[in-house]
Amino acid sequence: MIEEKKMYRVIVSMIRSLTRVAEKEIKLRKAVEKVLRTANMVI
Repeated sequence: MIEEKKMYRVIVSMIRSLTRVAEKEIKLRKAVEKVLRTANMVI
């Protein structure tokens, strides 16, 4: 039982870190899209 709990905690922490990375990537993409849109307006 103890080993299973450890594995569960490790998996949960991995998923949390992955979701954080995904959120950062989404924010970056949105920022890049905004920059590209403004650049297109200027050009």
